[in-house]
Amino acid sequence: MEIIGALLALRIVGASHLMQDERFNEANFVTLIIEAYKKNLA
Repeated sequence: MEIIGALLALRIVGASHLMQDERFNEANFVTLIIEAYKKNLA
């Protein structure tokens, strides 16, 4: 379970970095987080 949490955290950090570089917008960030939750909980 800790590995799943770590992978999810890594995705969030990566997406946050892309948002700061203005390569990623907020709507796509929210979609990414929702899809990541779905994938990790399935």
